[in-house]
Amino acid sequence: MAEADDRAHDLDYLGGKVYQAKELIGRLRESNRALSARLGDIEKRLQESESTPQERDPSSGEEPVSLDSGNRELAAEVERLRGQRHEIRERVSRLLERIESLDL
Repeated sequence: MAEADDRAHDLDYLGGKVYQAKELIGRLRESNRALSARLGDIEKRLQESESTPQERDPSSGEEPVSLDSGNRELAAEVERLRGQRHEIRERVSRLLERIESLDL
């Protein structure tokens, strides 16, 4: 009887872990979607900045930012977001491998 209780406890424990993994995967997917949307916006801005010269807004009182500087900043942001997406994919992959390796 104790063995049956132990198995039930183990199954409950594994069920909890699977639920936690499911929740984490959901959050990571949502984060990935948000990063993908942000990356798309930045890539669009980068393409627009490459195709149209930036103009100085006389009311801002600021000097115009050079296209090269703006493009470098956008490119750096794109690379940072790509790195985050890659990290999320790796984390989800490792988590799925761990779930699949569980001996149910």
